[in-house]
Amino acid sequence: MLSIQDLLALLDHWPLWKRIKESPDRLDALEKLIADLEAKLAPATGEVCPKCRTPTFHVVSNRPMPNLEWSGKSLDTWRCDTCGHTMEKRHPD
Repeated sequence: MLSIQDLLALLDHWPLWKRIKESPDRLDALEKLIADLEAKLAPATGEVCPKCRTPTFHVVSNRPMPNLEWSGKSLDTWRCDTCGHTMEKRHPD
């Protein structure tokens, strides 16, 4: 009759068993990584800034497009709260 120790010794020769045994540690590491990423994204208040890559880039004003006021097209002024980078982008229609 096989003992539990014999069965575990047999399982240790099975490559998939080694991965199964490592799963709890891998899951703990992944859960910590996810929690860290969620904490990093929690203060996000806008889009990702093209200059500093923080998620604090947002629209601060909107004005009609120069020379195209009659068309209804407009420009958005975007600013990053982290680095102060500003740019104008055409407002999506």
